[in-house]
Amino acid sequence: MDPNATTQLASAVDMGVVRGLITVLTMAVFFGITWWAYHRDNRERFEEDALMVFADDEIVDRDVSDGSARSERGKGEA
Repeated sequence: MDPNATTQLASAVDMGVVRGLITVLTMAVFFGITWWAYHRDNRERFEEDALMVFADDEIVDRDVSDGSARSERGKGEA
């Protein structure tokens, strides 16, 4: 057997082990994030965060000259 072929085989096995470890690590991270996202303790928080888009907040515009705040909602009203 060629000594160069033995070195290439050992190098290929080492890279295979490295790739396998990276795959296992990536899968563990994926399953960890999935478990965290679907854990029942986070459910209420995520439901509130999902509804945050629909919250009816007033947009406040600060007048630089006097420092007072006024609402954008009341601009067209008398």
